[in-house]
Amino acid sequence: MGLSTNIGLRALLTSQAALDTIGHNVANANTEGFSRQRLLTSSARPLNLRGLQLGHGVQGDAVVRSVDDLLNARVVRQTSSLHRLGAQLTEMRSVEALFDEPGENGLGGLLDGLFSSLSSLSASPEDAVARNGVVQSTDDLVRRFHQITGEVDQLQRDSQVKARAIVEDVDVLAARIVELNGEIVRVEAEGATVANDLRDRRELAVRDLAKHIDIEVRENAQGAILVQVDGRLLVGSQSHRSLEVETGADGEIVLRMEGDEHPIEAGGGELAGLIAFSERFVRDVASGLDSYARSIVLELNRAHSTGVPLDGGFQRLVAENALQDLDGDGEVGDVLLRDVGLPFEVRSGELFVHTIDDATGDLRTRRIEIDPLRTTVAAFARELNDIDGLSARIDGSGRLSIDADAGVRFHFGRPLDGTPDDAGTFGGARASTTGSALEPFSMGSIVQLDMVGPVSAFSVTIDPAPFDAAGSPTAEEIAGVLNANADMNANGLRAVAVGGRLAIQTVAEGAAESFQIVGGSALAPLGLAAGTFTGQDLGVEVAMTGTYGGDTNEQWTFEPLGDGTIGTTPGLEVAVKNAAGAVIATLDVGEGYAPGTDILVLDGVSVSFTVGDVSASDGDAFSATMVADGDTSDVLVAFGLNSFMVGDDAASIDVRAELRDDPRLLAASATGDVGDGGALLDMISARDADVADAGATLGELYGTLVGGVGFEIGSTVNAQEIESFVLGSLEAQREEVSGVNVDEELVRMIEYEQTYSAAARFLQVVGQLNDTVLALI
Repeated sequence: MGLSTNIGLRALLTSQAALDTIGHNVANANTEGFSRQRLLTSSARPLNLRGLQLGHGVQGDAVVRSVDDLLNARVVRQTSSLHRLGAQLTEMRSVEALFDEPGENGLGGLLDGLFSSLSSLSASPEDAVARNGVVQSTDDLVRRFHQITGEVDQLQRDSQVKARAIVEDVDVLAARIVELNGEIVRVEAEGATVANDLRDRRELAVRDLAKHIDIEVRENAQGAILVQVDGRLLVGSQSHRSLEVETGADGEIVLRMEGDEHPIEAGGGELAGLIAFSERFVRDVASGLDSYARSIVLELNRAHSTGVPLDGGFQRLVAENALQDLDGDGEVGDVLLRDVGLPFEVRSGELFVHTIDDATGDLRTRRIEIDPLRTTVAAFARELNDIDGLSARIDGSGRLSIDADAGVRFHFGRPLDGTPDDAGTFGGARASTTGSALEPFSMGSIVQLDMVGPVSAFSVTIDPAPFDAAGSPTAEEIAGVLNANADMNANGLRAVAVGGRLAIQTVAEGAAESFQIVGGSALAPLGLAAGTFTGQDLGVEVAMTGTYGGDTNEQWTFEPLGDGTIGTTPGLEVAVKNAAGAVIATLDVGEGYAPGTDILVLDGVSVSFTVGDVSASDGDAFSATMVADGDTSDVLVAFGLNSFMVGDDAASIDVRAELRDDPRLLAASATGDVGDGGALLDMISARDADVADAGATLGELYGTLVGGVGFEIGSTVNAQEIESFVLGSLEAQREEVSGVNVDEELVRMIEYEQTYSAAARFLQVVGQLNDTVLALI
C-alpha cells in the first residue's frame, strides 16, 4: 500500500506545482517582459517489487520558460534599428518646423518680400520711404536666417546633451545586467532550478539597452550573458565598462569605451539616431542654409556693387572684407587675388572704373583686366592708383580703401558717355592722327618716332622693356611716354589712347594748328603714317544717347570710310567696329544726313554728329565703351566694395551697416542718371537668374533645400514604418511563443484541477483499502 500512497502523493504534489505555475502565468499576463512558464514532468523511476517492475507515478522535473532565443535576438536587433530611426525622426521634425514653409515667415516668403520692395523702389528710385522699405525687408530676411541657423545649432547642441544622458542610461542598464548575471548564476548553481523570472528581467534590460545602442549578446556556460558594442565588451559576467561621450563644435558625437582610446560605432539605437541627425542631417541642412545665404549675398552684391548711389558716385569706398597674409611674410600686397582669403572667388574678367569731374561733368572710363592667377593685391591697387583722380591703399586692418580727389566722384556702373570724343580725334578742331595698330603693340627693341612740331624737329625714343608687359606696351603706356617728353610739350603736342590705338594731336585747336610725322622705327608697330596733319576751325562734335542693352561688354570704334564733310559729302559713311575689328554697323552721314540727328547704332545706343570734316586718311577715329556688366571678375563682390549685404553664410549674412544707417547709399542706378533704376532691375532679375556654379535660381535652390529636408523626413518615416512593421511581426511571434494566453491557461488549469481531484480520489481509495486490510489483520 505504501507504493500506491507515494504514487498518489506524487500526482497530487505535481498537479499542485502545475497549478501554481499556471497561477503565476495568469498573475503576470500583463507584466512586461514576462515569459510564459510551464512545468516539465516525467514518469518516476519504477520499482521492482514481488518480481514485478511497478511504476512509481509522476515527478516534476523543472519549471521552464517558453522562449525562442533566436527570435529574441532578432527582436533585440530590430529594437535597435527602430529606435535609431525614431530618435532621428524626432529631431528632424524639429528642424522641419523651423522653416515654416509655406508661410509668410519662411525664407522663401521673406525673399519674395525683399524682391517686392526692390520692385516698388525701381518705380521711383529716389523715394526715401521706398529705400527704407528695402532695408527693412532685407533686415527681416537676415533676422530669419539668423533665427533658423541659431535654432538649428541649438538642436545640434541639444542632441549632444541627449547623447550624454543616454550614455548614462546605458551605464545604469549595464550595471543592472551585471547584477542580474550574478543572481542568476548563484540561483542556478545551487541546483537544477532555472532562474526564470530573473532571466526575464535580464532580457527586458537587454531590450532596453538595445533601444539605446546596437548590441551583440551571448551567454556563457554559467548562465551569465556577455554584451558587446562594436565588437568590444561592454558587459561581462561580473563587471561592465562605461561609455564615454566626446562632443565637438561641428556636431560631432564620439563614443568611446572606458579605457579605450579608439572610438566605437553606435550602429543602432537612439545614440546612432542622434549621431546621424547631428553629424549628417544637421550638417546638410546647415550647409544648405549657408549655401543659400551665400548665393543671395553673391547675386545681390553682383548687381549692387556696380550700381550708383543717389549722389552719382563715391568720394570714398572701404572694402568690407579684410585681406589675409596667407604666405605669412607680413605683406598682403604680394599675394595673388586668388590666395588672399577673400570669402568669394575672384574670376578672370574685367572691371570698369568711371570717374566724373564735378566741375565739367566729363566722364572717363578705365578698364582693368583681372586675372586672379597673376594679379596681385598690389598690382590691383596700382591699377586703381593709376586712374587720374583716384588713390587706393590697403589700410591697417587689411582692407582696400579707394579715395577720390576733391571734385571727383567714381563708380563701377554702366554709364553711356554722352560725349565720347572728348579728345577730338574724330574730325575735331585739333590737328590729329590715329594709328591703325591695336594694343598691345609688338616692340622687340628700342624704337624711335621722328616728328616736326610748330617749334622744332625732334625724336622720341621708346624703350619697351620697362612696361608692365615688356615688349608689349599698351596705348596708354605709349601715350604716357610721349606726354612725358619735353619736346612734345614744347611743341604743344600730346598723345591719347583711342580704343586701344595711339593718337597724336595738337593741344590747341584751329586751322592754324599742324604738325608732321617724319618717320622712325616706331611707325610700323604703332600703325602710324608719315604726313602733315592740320586742324580745323569747325570741329565735329559727337553725342551719344540711349542705354546700352547688349549682353557683353564691348569697345566700339567709329571710323570714317573716306574723307569728307558731315551732311554734305555724298556717300560718306562711318563704320562701327567691335574690339575684334569686325564691322557691326555702317552709318550714313553723307549728303542727306541732318547734322545733329540721332542715328541708331545697335542695342539701344544712338549717335549724332555735327558739321565738320572727317578724314580716313588721317586715321580719324573715336572709341566708346559699352558696359553690360561693370565687373565680370567679381572682384568688387570679393573685396566687399559697394556691397548691398555682407557675410557669406547663414550666420554672418547681414545688411551693410552703412546702408542701414543711410539708405541713400543704396545703389539703385546703373548709369548715374536721375530716375534710373537699372541696378535695382538687375537685383530683381537675380531672383530668376541661374546662380553661378549652381545651375538653379535662388527659388530653386531654396526649393531644393526645403524639399531635401522633406524628402529625408519622408524617407525616414517610410523606413520607420517598415522597421516598426517588422518589429511588430517579431513581437507577435514572440508573443505566440512566450506570451500568456489566459484562456489557454484556464484550460490547462481545468486539466490539472481534474488531475489533482483524481489523485486525491486515488489517495482516498488507497486509504480505504488500507483500512480494510488493517481490519482483516
